[in-house]
Amino acid sequence: MSTQIQMLNVGTKMAGECEIAEMIISVIKIKIDNIEISVLLLAEIATGTSLK
Repeated sequence: MSTQIQMLNVGTKMAGECEIAEMIISVIKIKIDNIEISVLLLAEIATGTSLK
């Protein structure tokens, strides 16, 4: 039982950290938006697939 609770706590903690990381990443994306778009376009051209 305690193992399940610990795993749940770890999962919640990881989810929280992921959300924070995603928020940071989205801020960085906004700052380098033009570069990001260029890189995405290059990646799409290189792979021949849409990444949107």
